[in-house]
Amino acid sequence: MTRPLSNDLRERVVGAVLSGESRRSAAKRFGIPVSTLVKWLQRYRATGSVGPGKLGGHRKRVLEPTVLSSRRVCGRRRICRFMAEG
Repeated sequence: MTRPLSNDLRERVVGAVLSGESRRSAAKRFGIPVSTLVKWLQRYRATGSVGPGKLGGHRKRVLEPTVLSSRRVCGRRRICRFMAEG
């Protein structure tokens, strides 16, 4: 995963568009894709900031809680529920 572009660049690009330069010419001048510029403008209008969003974060569990508790029982007592049921 790549690092986010600097806030300085983001502020300069958004400032250029807000001062009247077209999106395409600003993107070409700063060497970024137009779609990136559009996303930065949307973020600026929604939050007032051009900073990047949070990277990473919480991931939901893949297994259901009942399966997780069964595995805990298997590890502690060395007797597995799945073996007893089968």
